[in-house]
Amino acid sequence: MSIFWVWMIVLMSLFLTSFLFAGESIELTGDFIQGGLVRAVTNLPVQSVMLDGDYILHADTTFVFGFDLDAPLHHSLTIALIGGNKLQYNFMIDDYNQGE
Repeated sequence: MSIFWVWMIVLMSLFLTSFLFAGESIELTGDFIQGGLVRAVTNLPVQSVMLDGDYILHADTTFVFGFDLDAPLHHSLTIALIGGNKLQYNFMIDDYNQGE
């Protein structure tokens, strides 16, 4: 899957999140590639964050996660909100070796 489709999935997820939570959003910036690092900022009341079932430490509304150089290409990000709602994003990252 090309980087174009990865960004389309991410943008659609952000659009839907903004639509569902009226003015509340999650912004993901960084490199969606093996070996990449992603930073997330939100104004949602985050209780916990998981990437592929593993908890990620977060500071209020900011968290960071990365991908190993040999990480699988399919991932799932789950954000549990205070109050019980959960957001789940399924996405793909680019293969590090694809550019060689």
